[in-house]
Amino acid sequence: KQWYQRRVAVGGVTNTSSSSNTDAIVVLRVLRVVRVLKLARHSKGIIIVTKTLTSSVNELALLLFFWFIGVIIFGSIMYYIEYSFDQDSAFSSILHSSWWAVVTMSTVGYGDMYPKSAWGNFNTAY
Repeated sequence: KQWYQRRVAVGGVTNTSSSSNTDAIVVLRVLRVVRVLKLARHSKGIIIVTKTLTSSVNELALLLFFWFIGVIIFGSIMYYIEYSFDQDSAFSSILHSSWWAVVTMSTVGYGDMYPKSAWGNFNTAY
């Protein structure tokens, strides 16, 4: 089937009798979001935030670039520290360790991965 012939699930239930009803509901939902976005142009606060974000795109891109470099560097360091300490560690690859670095640097701290060695704790602190 083509993408426009698939049934659309609404509320977890798929309407198999006719897809035109579900398509209409999806269109109405999209239009509701568009109406809210049109109202945003009348809000001074939202206008100021959008102007601020558009004027600082270069600085935000540089921040994300350095954050990404930090994730790669500290994730790799943590992989080599923890994998040499314990072969069955949660830091089983550089990708898993980079996930730890993303969670730690964004201060979310899920607690699903944490270092067990003293050098890993030192790397975490710095």
